[in-house]
Amino acid sequence: MNIRNLIKNKHAQGEVITTVLLILISIAAVVIVSSFVLNMVRENLKGTECFSVQGQLTINLEGGITAFHSIPKQLIVAIERGTKDMNLTGMVIGYGDNYNFKTVEIKQDSSSSSVYYLDLTGEWSNSNIQIPGPGGLKTYNITVEMTNVSKVSIIPILEKGGKCDVSDEKDISIVN
Repeated sequence: MNIRNLIKNKHAQGEVITTVLLILISIAAVVIVSSFVLNMVRENLKGTECFSVQGQLTINLEGGITAFHSIPKQLIVAIERGTKDMNLTGMVIGYGDNYNFKTVEIKQDSSSSSVYYLDLTGEWSNSNIQIPGPGGLKTYNITVEMTNVSKVSIIPILEKGGKCDVSDEKDISIVN
């Protein structure tokens, strides 16, 4: 065997080893970078459950039920829920005018001294308050201390996503 052939064979093996090492380093770099990118994307997508429920809770103005009654100071709000399945555990009803805004939180099966809902018997009840089921409508009577309520908004509270942005906001009528 010739020394030149031996050196040539070792040089060819060196190129193969270099190529294999470069491929392995590239794969390792892709794995490391992708793990950081995937974690960042997961963190940023945590609140996207709120996007899927946009427009699923609406304030129903039909029939003049939703209105502010100045005597006594009561806000009657009819809330309609879409048919889309969502992990709704409650909602925040905001009310006020252009200057002052207050909120009241309603949770499923809760009780309140200032919030009543129209139950299945047609009576106002403030215990075991129910939120609308899929495709359902619930009417709430909220005792307020404000003298003027011209706007109402609703914010869904989801099991995993927490409170979302305003789902619906409406100008309402004032009844004396």
